[in-house]
Amino acid sequence: MSNKIKAKEWFILPNKPYYIDSNILMEYSKEIFEKFSDISISGYVLGELDNLKKNGKTEEVKFQARRATRDINNNSDKITYIIDETDYNNIPSCFDKENMDNKIISLLKELYDKNNNFLALSNDMLFRAKCKSLNIPCEKYGGESSNSIYRGYQELFGDTDFINGLFDDISKGKNKYEFVTNEYLIIYNSDAKKTNEYRFNGK
Repeated sequence: MSNKIKAKEWFILPNKPYYIDSNILMEYSKEIFEKFSDISISGYVLGELDNLKKNGKTEEVKFQARRATRDINNNSDKITYIIDETDYNNIPSCFDKENMDNKIISLLKELYDKNNNFLALSNDMLFRAKCKSLNIPCEKYGGESSNSIYRGYQELFGDTDFINGLFDDISKGKNKYEFVTNEYLIIYNSDAKKTNEYRFNGK
């Protein structure tokens, strides 16, 4: 079971943990958990992911949030959850205190002021700029471009006949879409106006 700590206890963490922002978890969760073993995630980020699972603007965003949530659950031994709230007095008055990113930055500022032995990772340019203005170490994650890496899922659109034919082909060993074993399939049924998620098991 992973630790749950308050910000004031941050100094007990060994080595240099990485604070991971939600945008990186959405895009690179599998890669992040394979690469790092000391990861910190705030309650704010968990809340963002939970909201995006249900209310994301697109089905892809919802899927990415669900995938990140699964990877978090499967790698809980590598995670320290930071469950804390600040009074936001440590960030400039020009920062909207109701803005989620600013809440996270306020928490990071509190952590950094207590012990600067951590590095925040975010691919949000404005988030990094705000951190830099407060001397909080925050870097862009140097993973491969999402356009060039295997995303772990495919999206297909079609009516009921198309979908039935697809599963019939798969049951016969036909794989014309070159699905990869354990790849997720997001299938949109235009007749039922429903979206279903599957995992390809190779047959």
